[in-house]
Amino acid sequence: MKKLQITLTLICLFMTIASFGQTYWTPSTLPMVHLQDRTKYVINPDEVLNQATVDSLDRELYLLEEETGVQTVVVVVRHIEGDDPYQFGQDIADKYGIGHKGKDDGLFVMLCTDDRSYTILTGDGLEGALPDATCRRIQNRVMVPLLKEGKWDMAMTATIRAIDYYIRGDEDFKQVIDSSDEYDEYDPLLPLLTMGVLGSGMIALGVYASKKRCPKCKKRKMKVVAYNKFTDDNGKRKIKVTYRCTNCGHEMTTIHDNNEDNFRGGSGGAIFGGRIGRGGFGGGGSIGGSFGGGHFGGGGSTGRF
Repeated sequence: MKKLQITLTLICLFMTIASFGQTYWTPSTLPMVHLQDRTKYVINPDEVLNQATVDSLDRELYLLEEETGVQTVVVVVRHIEGDDPYQFGQDIADKYGIGHKGKDDGLFVMLCTDDRSYTILTGDGLEGALPDATCRRIQNRVMVPLLKEGKWDMAMTATIRAIDYYIRGDEDFKQVIDSSDEYDEYDPLLPLLTMGVLGSGMIALGVYASKKRCPKCKKRKMKVVAYNKFTDDNGKRKIKVTYRCTNCGHEMTTIHDNNEDNFRGGSGGAIFGGRIGRGGFGGGGSIGGSFGGGHFGGGGSTGRF
């Protein structure tokens, strides 16, 4: 009995030491960066994400709001108080009124790495453009596989990119997401989304979607099984994508330009899919932003990895 008491005491002591110095964020203590700088959307107080990733996501979400009106808050932390990501997101949305009043076009995305939880919540007005089932598919097929590998930066980049594509109504991307098994953990979306393979405003994923029908058996069973970067004889960077039909086994390859350099982003430079940042973004003199009083009614999806 005495040995058991000692063991339990040591376990409690170890847990206390392990948790010492860790911050458990609340809706009140979380720094709302958008209120200080209207071009900032990503809250990363524990520095889970690299600064380059934060900057890239900020640029993408700035364009999303400027061009569609969708107002986003992305939170990446290690722990939250209460360990309830859904309620945490709802509390943040209620506290700040993410989105615009009357349009309710707010979006909240959160990752808690040490709690191993995630959530995507949508304002009432965004549920039609980004349904609950779509949020779940994006999580299961894009976000979770990368989270399980501890690739936080890639997971958030791919997730925000997928949401961006879907909200903007890209038909090729929507076809892939909506026609597939939402619980398929491996998916060819991953390499294409995480590499940012775009060209002349066209999503490389659209090329994938157009090749879904097998030229041999005519079934829509073509899947991406490999992708390779290379430089051709003229010094141009290319990407070779290999497809295989899951019905008959037929394989085919396509070659695409690798335009990644166009999307690394700089202040006011080419950022995403041929879209150009509005003047002044990322420059000096930025002032605090505000939220418009949007309402969240419970749409979205939450889970653990």
